[in-house]
Amino acid sequence: MIKHSIDDRELAQAIELLVLMQQAASDICEMTFEDSDDFESLEHVQGEQTDRREQLELLLKNRPDIVRNDHFQKELSICLKLEQSVQSKIGQERTAIQGKIASIHNSKRARKTYDNHYDAGYGYFVDKQK
Repeated sequence: MIKHSIDDRELAQAIELLVLMQQAASDICEMTFEDSDDFESLEHVQGEQTDRREQLELLLKNRPDIVRNDHFQKELSICLKLEQSVQSKIGQERTAIQGKIASIHNSKRARKTYDNHYDAGYGYFVDKQK
């Protein structure tokens, strides 16, 4: 009977890790990435997710039977769907940032095309032929 309560505790711990990972994924999906604070927050949240994922992997390595639990499966499914949303969100942000960078490069190129700045300094030209 004591073994059963340890099992329940480990199952609860695994589910808690999944719920925390779900919350982190939801937090990332809500980020706007309008300023550098969001990028710092993203890095922090992703670090926490990595730590939790490693804890979960260690727990499941010692107790692979937890994976067969219905409640665990349900929470894992939610977690995976949220993670797909995160990947989509980050992909959209990457595309938007790449577009802004391309626009900046195009603006610089266009400015250089119409900027007839004469780079040579003033001086004398001596023709040796005469």
